[in-house]
Amino acid sequence: MANLTNKKDPVDQLVDTVTFLLDVFHEFLAGIWMGTLPWLQCSIWGIAVGILCIFDFDFLLWSKIGVAKWYPDALVDRSIYISILMCSGFIMWAIYRAAVKMGLMRRLTSTFQSISLKNSLGQLPQFIKDEPLDAQTRRLRLTKRCLPMERFQAAKSALESSLQIFIDDMKDNRKSGTIDIIYAKEPMPENILLEEMQIKPGSLIVGETRSGPLTTDFNATPHLLVAGQTGGGKSTCIRQWITTLYVSNPSYEFTLIDLKGGLEFQTFENLPRLKVNGSVSLAVDQLCTFEEEIERRMKILKQAEVKDLDGLHQKIAKAIKTQGESPKVQTFYRHIIVVDEAAELFLSGGDVSSKEAQKARVVISKIARQGRAVGLNLIIGTQRPDSNALDSQVKANLIGKICFQMSDQYSSQVVLGNARARDLPAVAGRAIWQNGMQQIEIQVPYLSIERAEQILKPHRIISEVGGNKNDESREDL
Repeated sequence: MANLTNKKDPVDQLVDTVTFLLDVFHEFLAGIWMGTLPWLQCSIWGIAVGILCIFDFDFLLWSKIGVAKWYPDALVDRSIYISILMCSGFIMWAIYRAAVKMGLMRRLTSTFQSISLKNSLGQLPQFIKDEPLDAQTRRLRLTKRCLPMERFQAAKSALESSLQIFIDDMKDNRKSGTIDIIYAKEPMPENILLEEMQIKPGSLIVGETRSGPLTTDFNATPHLLVAGQTGGGKSTCIRQWITTLYVSNPSYEFTLIDLKGGLEFQTFENLPRLKVNGSVSLAVDQLCTFEEEIERRMKILKQAEVKDLDGLHQKIAKAIKTQGESPKVQTFYRHIIVVDEAAELFLSGGDVSSKEAQKARVVISKIARQGRAVGLNLIIGTQRPDSNALDSQVKANLIGKICFQMSDQYSSQVVLGNARARDLPAVAGRAIWQNGMQQIEIQVPYLSIERAEQILKPHRIISEVGGNKNDESREDL
């Protein structure tokens, strides 16, 4: 990396120049790989520059500054010239990121010197790299120079103040003698309560990012995977999803398969529109009924000449508006299937026979592939996201993924395709949200069991007396 001293002799200047150019190239590649490159803005810039070149506005500029004689007139030269100009947005972004890195290195050296963070030989920690982890979070790696971890932790406030950053975590890499500083330009909120977030019908509350709330819906992410270690927030995330979806969408139906003996989903028992199953054998039988349900729903869509559930409801609503009555077509509603601790269902042994495990895999795979159009949506929770516990074809169709902190790189790699979940700080509810190629750090809102019971209590009372005014419960949130 670039020399952090103040030497200005020609050799050092050449080294700095070459290093800077390499940093520019590295930032460009990292931006592509991590999805942090602002494609839209840079593309708009490139198109605008290309249009200006077509109408020779660039030649007018060359003439105005008196260098028109060097303007590339040859067809090949002009083509190369315009191509470079159209890519200039990407080049300028990479140069900016490399310049930020160089400024960071200088500030690091100054900060280490000012707080005397150096070893007995007077050596400062050495910069190794600074790379993006997602669109908002970066990882700074330094050599420790045999300094204890406590010295770096004590210097956290000074580093944040000097570098104008917010440090999420510091990780000690003892084998390599390095330290990773996970940081961002904006603070990450902690201990977000569900009541603090706005809930809209049909939407799923993913969490709070550094720049604001993040939500999705079943059209954008028809099936979801929630993975994480015990105590990370997986069960809380599933609990708040079920609760908010239930009270905000009076037509939604739910099937909850809890393979911890029904302990996690006790909160949702005795509710209309919702079934809780804690038995493995019954769970397999229940899943098998969805094979017929898929076929039934597909037949209804075909008869109505629509492609999906939304199209069916739109056609019915349009007919009522124009004709004053509902058309003579069958209808159905969205059905959410939640499987917690999926490994208990998909792995044979114990309470699950190999035949049952295979059958469960086949049915879940079919729902994952065909459920989107017919309004059957999966939410699968697991502590073991490996290929044995979760079929690769099923996982490929779980477009939305929330991964809480993982203890090792392998577990994170299986869920996200990288080690990002391993680098998360040990904060309950902190996770990585992945939707397609997009990855971003989030804080999942907290909903306690007691609060969920309070929110759902009116529904249980209503169900006992036979009423069905579900819309009143939206005020509870």
